[in-house]
Amino acid sequence: MAHMSADSIKALLIELRELAKTDPEAAHNREDRLYRDFVKVVASEGNARLRALAAEVLRSATVDFPRWSG
Repeated sequence: MAHMSADSIKALLIELRELAKTDPEAAHNREDRLYRDFVKVVASEGNARLRALAAEVLRSATVDFPRWSG
């Protein structure tokens, strides 16, 4: 997500609710992507402490284990 705002998140949540009605797995994947996108925004735009924390959270993607979503 190149730009994240409260309005863009609200719109995504509307889409997510609709997707959840027909494809819960896809909705779960999309929710995971929202969380990752948010952490990326914090990592690049947050204050120094939040950037450092977000960078560490994003490192979880480097842990090798089977993932069933995302």
